[in-house]
Amino acid sequence: MKQTGSGPPHSNAHLLACVATLLSILVISARAQSLRENAQMIDSLVGELPVGLVALPDPPIPGDNQQTPQKVELGNRLFFDKALSADRSISCGSCHDPKKGLSDGRPHALGFHGTVLRRHTPSIWNAAFNASQFWDGRAATLEDQATGPMSSPGEMNSPGERELVQRLEADPYYRAAFHSVFGESPTLKDVAKALAAFERTLIARDSRFDRARGDKRALTLHEKNGLVVFIGKGRCALPQWREFHGQQISKYRRWAGRR
Repeated sequence: MKQTGSGPPHSNAHLLACVATLLSILVISARAQSLRENAQMIDSLVGELPVGLVALPDPPIPGDNQQTPQKVELGNRLFFDKALSADRSISCGSCHDPKKGLSDGRPHALGFHGTVLRRHTPSIWNAAFNASQFWDGRAATLEDQATGPMSSPGEMNSPGERELVQRLEADPYYRAAFHSVFGESPTLKDVAKALAAFERTLIARDSRFDRARGDKRALTLHEKNGLVVFIGKGRCALPQWREFHGQQISKYRRWAGRR
């Protein structure tokens, strides 16, 4: 008997599968070519990347709180000392844990006696470069920020300045260190300066991105393409975005002030 029709159904299915495979190969090949071209473009850049994407410089230092090794060491000691809290149970480092990216890994911070706070603990990596401090930008400097969590009843619930000074004076290390660094007995103002000096050393350096300017192998092919999207199509690095962010912080602060 003579067969009719266009052929066995499985032949058509096989042909369609072959065409789909070929198209997939062509798409993947074109995409791979595009990936390589983008990566080569990044590799061809010498020195600074566009729109000011560079390794972090040294942080700005205020004139009235110059960095010294002794001051940084004092700030380091204070940062991890639970004596700054009312019952000596919590320190700055309890929420800003170096093992957890200088945060605490929680959706909401835990404060004094396990109080669940309203916000997530921000990492303080590179906080020295922030235009303002805290999520709502209410502190202009690290010095202004340093004593905020200490004095908050829900956070560290630090004792009053008089009692805190007495605690520090009773410690031989602190008594000698404050006189050596500041030329006077401990004060809350100098505690803030020492903490801020330490926090200005918490700068993320020597990442693979930092090394990419001199080492073309520091970033993977896909990371280089992500950088192209970040700079180009995404426009994530445009100065307008930084200006927009600053404007929104200012608007939030004005709104918060009315509540």
